[in-house]
Amino acid sequence: VTSNYDVTEDYGTLKITQRTVTITSGNKEKVYDGYEMSLNDHHMSAGTLALNHNLVFLNNGIVVKDVCEVLNSIEYKIVDIEGNDVTSNYDVTEDYGILKITPRPITITVKDAEKIYDGTPLTSELFEISVDSLVLDHHVEIEFTGSQTNAGESKNIYESIVILSGEEDVTRN
Repeated sequence: VTSNYDVTEDYGTLKITQRTVTITSGNKEKVYDGYEMSLNDHHMSAGTLALNHNLVFLNNGIVVKDVCEVLNSIEYKIVDIEGNDVTSNYDVTEDYGILKITPRPITITVKDAEKIYDGTPLTSELFEISVDSLVLDHHVEIEFTGSQTNAGESKNIYESIVILSGEEDVTRN
């Protein structure tokens, strides 16, 4: 019967578009205290998953300790009921918050010193750190360069300040 017809094939298109979802995380900020910080509050904030699909987080997110500003990102995948990765079927928008650790303020006051003229240099390595400004086992090493030999006065200055945690330089925090 089909020999009685000249059939021209004009095929249609079958198209499945990705499902849209948004993964969101929160913000957290603190002043440097020497301890790790994270915020494990990642969740799907928009869209829905197909029936029997699940969003699986592969880790607990970012952990930071030192002064920084980073995205609170996380590794994830979307799986079907059999555990197969079906993430490619989703258009995922990642709306990540920020984890931020700001530098800890510290005030170091170099102490005054005085004496009666005796022809020898007056130097002083006395200083004071503002209360509660260092954390944990941190300590300060200061290289002083101030000196006064003759009658008069000058600034008691220092060349460098290093804040250490054990042997590790943590000055930038």
